[in-house]
Amino acid sequence: FFMGTSPHKSEIKNALQKLLEYKEFKRSERLSDFLTYIVNETLEGRGDRIKGYTIGIEVFEKPEDFDPATDASVRVEAARLRKALEMYYLDTGRNEKVIIDLKKGSYKPVFRATEEKSPPLKQKKITSENEISQGSKKRLTIHLSILLIMALLCAGLYWLEYKHDKKGFSTVNVIPRVAVLPFYSVGDGKIESLKMYFLDSLLEKLNRFGEIDAINTETVEDIKFWEHRGAELNTVIDAEYFLEGTFRHIDTTTSITFRLLSAQTQTYIWAKKIILPEINGPSSYENQLNNITAQIVSEIASPYGVVQNNERERLKHIKTLQASDMECILDYYAYASRKSKEGHYAVRTCLERIVQRKPDHSDAYAVLSWVYGDELRFGYNRLAGEDTSDIRKKSFMAAKKAVEADPKNPHAHQFMALAAQLNDSPELTRHHAEVSLSLNPYDSEIVADAAWSFCQVGEWEKCIKHAKSSMVLNPQHPDWYHMAPFVYYYHTQDYDNALVHALQYYQPDFLWANLIVAATYAKLGHAEKAREIAAHINTRFPAFKENPSAALYAWNLNETFLREVLEGARLAGVEF
Repeated sequence: FFMGTSPHKSEIKNALQKLLEYKEFKRSERLSDFLTYIVNETLEGRGDRIKGYTIGIEVFEKPEDFDPATDASVRVEAARLRKALEMYYLDTGRNEKVIIDLKKGSYKPVFRATEEKSPPLKQKKITSENEISQGSKKRLTIHLSILLIMALLCAGLYWLEYKHDKKGFSTVNVIPRVAVLPFYSVGDGKIESLKMYFLDSLLEKLNRFGEIDAINTETVEDIKFWEHRGAELNTVIDAEYFLEGTFRHIDTTTSITFRLLSAQTQTYIWAKKIILPEINGPSSYENQLNNITAQIVSEIASPYGVVQNNERERLKHIKTLQASDMECILDYYAYASRKSKEGHYAVRTCLERIVQRKPDHSDAYAVLSWVYGDELRFGYNRLAGEDTSDIRKKSFMAAKKAVEADPKNPHAHQFMALAAQLNDSPELTRHHAEVSLSLNPYDSEIVADAAWSFCQVGEWEKCIKHAKSSMVLNPQHPDWYHMAPFVYYYHTQDYDNALVHALQYYQPDFLWANLIVAATYAKLGHAEKAREIAAHINTRFPAFKENPSAALYAWNLNETFLREVLEGARLAGVEF
């Protein structure tokens, strides 16, 4: 926006009223209250007292012991508010004269007046065609042609980015929107408070995920009229997905059925039924309910969750750079699940293009950090002249840029922990793993990677705690989730459990997967099976015999654990 003169107080209040009429704010009383509070406090000269704590107490009615350092609800709502403001000024408010902005890292709004255009100069009256020279005519023709071409280009770009369908909604929401509908009930009606708990809990947790926008539909006019008509709701709510919930309380049993509807295909793409546990005391019951909502949110919104798995098909129809960037991030997760040299090259190439064009793209830098590390871990597509230290530094710097671009991005800290571990920095590994969990403990990928990080710095109890949690959060988890529990059980000499996870992780063409299975069989005394895997290693990986450190130390694994595995591998008959 162009900076002009400071707007008058009355102009700012008028701009606020217009904003509150925008669909995003009409849908959310919480967002409206948040915006109204920070604008009015600033206008009354009390901007310096706008802090996370005061917002939590005065807007969200938090208790007096509210701690914004551990309760992220204010930060989450601030992120939603920034998105809503951005959408307003790209849509309904694109011609507004007064801008209300909220910068990242601050809760105090900024008021700006857009630059006024100068009035056109009066033209001298032309009395004769001869008064215009031939050169002037040519210049005028060229200028008009250029203006026409520019107008057509702008119109084309606008149509691509903001084209609307017959319902008047944007059809190019690159960040998918999940509308959480008011839940309805069947039975004796004793579960109203339970329904409200689930609604609030799901919305709070969904808003931890930057990959989606969660919408509370309670404020939508006549929303009750749409009960049992979810497939038609996209005519009144601009969202890509709709989350429904049905609560049934019959006799002594309470069950909940959740369903996720895709607005694009008008089909339900996910459903889950839960029988609520018996009440064994208020605190125990609340913990169990919290675990249920955490699992639902993870299954919906995590990188391998139902929404992201469905997004690739939807993004194919959106021809914008932002959609292309999102596809690249999705390609990374597909590559991370099934690694290959070709997949690595394609993902590295598209991620590097993103960060060249958008140096503040935190997510792209975060996953690029891991992709760079795979040049070392798997030897994929190493650049000529780069040695081990160069790759480690490259991975670390990409993660560092991710954190600098967005310190509140949990993925940035997730991959910073992994890059720090690769660079033999246990304190940084531990710190960033903890930060990533504090920002989003409901993303199964973040939890699984935190478990791995804690294993590598010798925090064994945290390792197994988060490893188990990641699998509960995402029952359809990738195979690599089994690595952290394997490390824990092998280190604690619980070889039966270690074998379960080693076999779940096993991949015939991956050296490390073969080593851990051979070592565990040997420790359990299964000599024949151990020798069979050892023979496969000796044949399939001849370079390992000559230089085992090049194959294993690239991972910078916990040294105590690595020695324990190599001891088991020797016992199995692996030659090195």
